[in-house]
Parts: sequence; structure tokens; C-alpha cells
Amino acid sequence: MVANALRVGYGRAVLAMLSAILLLVGLLGFQAAGVAALQDDAEETQANATVRVVHASPGAPEVDVLLDGLLLAEAVPFANATDYVPMAPGDHVLQVVPTGGTPDDAVAQVDLTAEPAAAYLFVAAGPLAEIEGRLYDVSLDDIVPDNARVRVVNAAADADGLALAVTGGDTLFDGVGYGDATDYIDLVEGTYSFDLRNAEDLALATVPELVIEEATAYDMVAIGAADGQGPSLLPLLTQVSPPCGAVLSLGEGDVACVRLVHA
Repeated sequence: MVANALRVGYGRAVLAMLSAILLLVGLLGFQAAGVAALQDDAEETQANATVRVVHASPGAPEVDVLLDGLLLAEAVPFANATDYVPMAPGDHVLQVVPTGGTPDDAVAQVDLTAEPAAAYLFVAAGPLAEIEGRLYDVSLDDIVPDNARVRVVNAAADADGLALAVTGGDTLFDGVGYGDATDYIDLVEGTYSFDLRNAEDLALATVPELVIEEATAYDMVAIGAADGQGPSLLPLLTQVSPPCGAVLSLGEGDVACVRLVHA
């Protein structure tokens, strides 16, 4: 009797242990599946990147720009820029082609690994016979309240060592070589006139009465001479979200904001 009771008790203990093990395995599997699903959801909800095309090749006709072989921007004229166009994060190929052209007709090509929620300038620059594509990141970092950020992008192959100055005031950048982009600097919001100057300090172009708005990035793109006209300056604006502390009037300094949703 005692032996039988022991065997029964032992059997029940083994069954209970096996049940616990199976339950644990099931819970672990469910947890792993949940983590994988969350990772999949995170990948699916990554914010798109954006790219803006600038045609800065003097003498070149209107051009198309292809993204991975598909039309991204059509018939972009010289000295003009498109609006931002969304694209998925990841690896891409950008190509400049004659209007109506195919990838085989590309006259310039750039590979791009687009980061989620990032912004880029794709500039077609250089003379027609030597046209090339250049890529620049646009900073979307928070901007100090009441300020904008400004930089120079030199896409003028015939104008090296450029400077940008406030008309009648301070020089903001100098010695900017062809193909280079300066770092951004902060500039207090207001209305400014800007002079683009060469290495001899001669004014090449002026942008009068440009309204500089806070929480905005300004890319001042220098474009080369064409059709007997001198270089020009193309201001490109990118809206940058202000810090949450500024939006909520929480003052300056390091401020963290939390949004609560009762669902």
C-alpha cells in the first residue's frame, strides 16, 4: 500500500512538473512572438525620409530625376528646386536623366542610404558636359527658440572660395569651395539681405529682404553662371519642429515633455 501510494504520488509530481515545463515553454514562445510582432510593427511604422532635387547645372536643359529607376521629379528647370518627396528608409539609387530618359540614359548617379525621418538635398551640379550629382543632409535637429539655422551650399563650379555676408553687415561664411556645404549656424529671426561674394570680396549676387523665420533651416545654394548672367543664390527653406518646451512655453533649457493618452 505504501509503495503504491509513493508511486502514485511520484507520478503526480512528474506530471505536475511536465505541465509546468510545457506552460513555461508556451509562455516563452508567446513572449518571443510578441517581441517579434512589436519589432515588425516598429519596422513598418518607420517614418519616411524625404529628398528635394535642385537643378544647378548651367547650360543643361530640364532634367528628370529617377529613384530606383522610377520617376521622382519631372522636367526640373535650371536654377530651380522641387518640393520634398517622400521615400522609404533604406538603400536607394538617384539618377539624373534627360527629360523622358531611362536609367540607361543617366548622366549622374548617387547611391543613398536613407535614414528614417531624415531630409536630403540632391543637387545636379557642374557644367553640362561634366554634370554630377551631389547629396547633402539637411539638419532637422531642434532649433533654439526665436532662431533659424543657415548654411551655404556651393553648387557653382565656376565660383570657388565663396562668402556669404549680411548686406552691410557681418560675413557669415567665407572660403566655401565648390561642392562644399558649410556647417549650419543659428540666426535670429528677422528680415535680412544677403550678399554672395567671391574670393576677391566682390558681390556676385544679392538676395534682398529675405524673411528669416524661426524653427526653419535655410540652405543658401550658390548656382553657377548661365546665359551671360552671373552666379545666383537660391534660398531653400525646410520647416523644423520647435522644441516641445518652446511650444508649451516651458522656458529654455533641457526640458522633457510627455504626452499621456487615456485609451
